[in-house]
Amino acid sequence: MLLSACSQPSPKDYADATPIFDIRTYFNGEVMAHGILQDWKGKVTHRFDVRMVGTVTENGLRLEEYFTYSDGDKDERVWQFSFDDEHNFSGTAGDTVGVAKGQQYGNAVNMNYTLRIPRGDGTIDLFFDDWLFLLNDTTVINVATMKKFGIPVGKLTISFTKAS
Repeated sequence: MLLSACSQPSPKDYADATPIFDIRTYFNGEVMAHGILQDWKGKVTHRFDVRMVGTVTENGLRLEEYFTYSDGDKDERVWQFSFDDEHNFSGTAGDTVGVAKGQQYGNAVNMNYTLRIPRGDGTIDLFFDDWLFLLNDTTVINVATMKKFGIPVGKLTISFTKAS
C-alpha cells in the first residue's frame, strides 16, 4: 500500500484516453494561452497570456512562445522539438538546461526539463514536471510542478485554446 501511494502516474496510463493528443498537430499554427504561477504556499504570484506559433518541421516542431505578464513584462521562448517515434520526443530552448524529455500517449503529454530562470541579479534552475491534457479539439489544460533540489516550490497552470 505504501509503494502505491508514492508511485507517480505515467503517460502510458492515458494510452486509451481520447481524443488523441499529438503536440505536432495541436501546436501547428497559432494557439493562445492564459496562465497563473503559484508559489509553494499556493499564492498566485504571476498571471500571464501567451501567444504561440508552431511550425511542423521535417523531424518535429518549432514552437515560438510570446509571454505578456499582468505587470506588463514580456518574455519569449522558442522550443525545438524532435521525435524519436510517435510517443517519445525531446526539446530544447534557449533557457533549458540540457534536453527536455517528453512522452505522449492518448490524451496526455508529460515533459520533464530544467529551466534557468532570471532571479534578482542571477538565475535559478527549476525542474519542471509538466502535464498537458487534450480535453477536445481546441482546449488543452497544463499543470506543471516546479521543484528545486527535489522540493516542490511552485505550480504553473495554463489553459490553451486553438482556433478551430
